[in-house]
Amino acid sequence: MTAKLFWLFASLAIVLVIIYLSFMETDRLPSVSIPNADKYVHFIEYFTLFTAWFMYLFMAFKKSFFATLFTAFFSAVLFGIIIEVLQGELTTHRSFDWGDVFSNSLGAFTSGFILYFFHGKISNLRSLSKKNDE
Repeated sequence: MTAKLFWLFASLAIVLVIIYLSFMETDRLPSVSIPNADKYVHFIEYFTLFTAWFMYLFMAFKKSFFATLFTAFFSAVLFGIIIEVLQGELTTHRSFDWGDVFSNSLGAFTSGFILYFFHGKISNLRSLSKKNDE
């Protein structure tokens, strides 16, 4: 499997997991005694989503590193806002929460910040991947 396909499948799997978790009834979720635990979950979900989307977009398209960072960040934040709006409109057991939007955005931003420091290694990985695809 090529790196491009791996990151595509990883991205799609993460999107499906986030959608499932976002719309399942909250009484089916385990009870934890950590204050604001759901905000940590949102952070982790969108950190992971951003990383996978960025890697797929960067491996699949010939866009610059920074253009890909922006695209992946904008897409992750927009996806999170859409999910929040749909929770409020389509369910009776979930509602829109600006705290969730903030946690989602912070997770995506943190991933982008970390990826920025690995810019050279990730660019080399894309070069190696393209050579293997030929």
